[in-house]
Amino acid sequence: GSTLAAQRGLSVGYGLGNYAELSLPIEMHGHDGGIDGFVSSYRYSVRRNIGLITLVNSDASGEAFQSAQRLIAVYALGDTALSAPAAVPVPASTLRSYVGYYQDVAPRNQLLSVTNWLFGGMTIAQRGDSLFAGAAGDSAVKLLALNDSTFRKPNETGPSIGFYHDQAGALVLTGTRYMERVSPWPRRLVITGLIAAAVLFASAVLVALVWVPRAMFGKTSNVAATRLRATVLFAVLTIVAFAALVGTSDFSKLGVMTPRAVAIFIFTLLVPIVALIAFLMASRAPSAIVGRTVKLHSFLVALAAVGFSLLLIVYDLTGLRTWAF
Repeated sequence: GSTLAAQRGLSVGYGLGNYAELSLPIEMHGHDGGIDGFVSSYRYSVRRNIGLITLVNSDASGEAFQSAQRLIAVYALGDTALSAPAAVPVPASTLRSYVGYYQDVAPRNQLLSVTNWLFGGMTIAQRGDSLFAGAAGDSAVKLLALNDSTFRKPNETGPSIGFYHDQAGALVLTGTRYMERVSPWPRRLVITGLIAAAVLFASAVLVALVWVPRAMFGKTSNVAATRLRATVLFAVLTIVAFAALVGTSDFSKLGVMTPRAVAIFIFTLLVPIVALIAFLMASRAPSAIVGRTVKLHSFLVALAAVGFSLLLIVYDLTGLRTWAF
């Protein structure tokens, strides 16, 4: 069947390899494509009996690519003005009913859905008699109302966002994406936990700058405390190495079994195993032997490592074989 957006008259969205482009002088349809080193676009308008193709031998700038498309469209159409419907006033109470945080129901990139959950949502806020849509890292954009439930952005030629209720009665934001309104607090708590974990991991590394040299030169006789600290530090360094490995990877090139892909697979298994070992050691270590401060700090760092591991487990990232996708 048709999407909820299509049922309400929105032409945006994705279907059969075709989607609507609303940022050109008129509404057009088509699709993009590209791999390393080039990008391409095909746009057409049945109403204006015109088709446009843009080919660029570089994928370095998406903004430049969009500008090239617009220049070609303006040249072909002979018109620089947007052919957009005028905005209409909507009661403040209606706008207020749409305010909230919205999350993708089915992120396009399932492999990295955890990052989408943490940073890919959209916040709808009301300022005076208007709604504004904002995402992490982007400035909020004013939404222009076309009716009580349908909106467009200022640079668009038609409606791109609709607020509707699905069959279950949940409020959804749909159009180019399909998002449900959810509580922002689970996400905020996890982000706060990740920040706290990063601080604890950093503290473990800083403390190691003191106890490691002392242990190497025989300045400490507390073997139990040294063993505990070393295990916890290893758990932290494993997470840091894993994060660095993932952060510097081009996932478009991990579809084959390369040393980097295998390393990611190993680390997704190693991180939770080492974190659990460190947590058990910190939990069972006698305070009278290792010292209360060492035990408490080690326990908190190990607990943070376990929390990070749980995030990997919840999002099915343990034992990740990128070459199997």
